[in-house]
Amino acid sequence: MQKVRNEMENYRKNLIKQLEDKKDDKIKKLTTEHTKKYSDIKAYYTEITATNLDLIKQLKNEIKALHKKEDENRRLLAQIEKERRELKEPY
Repeated sequence: MQKVRNEMENYRKNLIKQLEDKKDDKIKKLTTEHTKKYSDIKAYYTEITATNLDLIKQLKNEIKALHKKEDENRRLLAQIEKERRELKEPY
């Protein structure tokens, strides 16, 4: 009876060890997969952020150029209006 009990106890221990090993392997696999997916997601959003920052810088430069062009056009318009007034008014 004791022999059968010991055999069953050993069988149960081996079964529990196999289950724990499978569980540990699954946990390692999931951890590895999640780490990879997390780093992929992080790289994706880092790339988007960098692209957006570059786009923002480009648009700011375009705005500066447009403001500069607008100022030049205002000066040119003022000069043309001054010349028109001088031509229109009698001496």
